[in-house]
Amino acid sequence: MSVIDIQKAFFDFFKTPDINQGVQEYKAIPGAVLLDVRMPQEYREGHIPKSKNVPLQSIEKALSVVKSKNSPVFVYCHSGARSRQAVGALQKMGYENVKNIGGIASYTGKVER
Repeated sequence: MSVIDIQKAFFDFFKTPDINQGVQEYKAIPGAVLLDVRMPQEYREGHIPKSKNVPLQSIEKALSVVKSKNSPVFVYCHSGARSRQAVGALQKMGYENVKNIGGIASYTGKVER
């Protein structure tokens, strides 16, 4: 690995996900699931259309929303911290295709209430 590769890997580690790009990727994949891991009250205050709410504290309930462990799952929260934790938990549960897309605080698209 070259010095440039190491530097790129280092800076990629600190790069925050782009939720707007993540939602576009979600929309482009048939059968993908958009998972909001915020609390139900936060979800009711505004969420991305077609997202499913499974709070981080009860992430094991994702099984009721995401039936197949190979389904593409795009995970978001408010800022990206809980979604990062949720991705790790989902991977430990056997989900193979999960991605943290960040926080709705940076989302520029339409939200539902």
